[in-house]
Amino acid sequence: PANTRVPQKPNIPFVSAQHILLKAMALLTTPDHELFNPSNLDELEQHVATQMSNGFCDSRINRAIIRLYALHPKEQKEEIIVNILALSLIALPEPDFLTTLCMIPQSLHDTEGVKGLVEVESLLQTGRFSEFWARTTQSDVAGVLANVTGFAAAVRKFMITALLITYKSIKVSALR
Repeated sequence: PANTRVPQKPNIPFVSAQHILLKAMALLTTPDHELFNPSNLDELEQHVATQMSNGFCDSRINRAIIRLYALHPKEQKEEIIVNILALSLIALPEPDFLTTLCMIPQSLHDTEGVKGLVEVESLLQTGRFSEFWARTTQSDVAGVLANVTGFAAAVRKFMITALLITYKSIKVSALR
């Protein structure tokens, strides 16, 4: 018929991201001895990129990656760990940041990216919001945070939640 609509081809990047998510979710339902196989790392690491480009934090996948890195230290990628820490900031007030920080090797705590994100998280958690925004523009963290889609909106939501929980009333001048 003349008014029959022809289905459009799916958007390939979306299908790819969805495919990666489905594969990652399938990995999490597998027995532990299979999940902690380093051959799964490529798929799980691709899912970190998907999280960053779509602005969400998948705690279960991220913990699985960190556990795999602990079991197979030669496979560890600092860039992926830094990305996971950055993603955990958009999950606040969930404890993902501290959980991840406790799970990574102490040697990474002294790297520029991890140190910078620890400072950013501390400023955010202690309500030093002006200092937080200034710190997010510094070169050691600005790049990774810019790659997290929706970072600023998620952080603002956390800030508002923290203020609503903390104060019954607050002067606008105190927020500057």
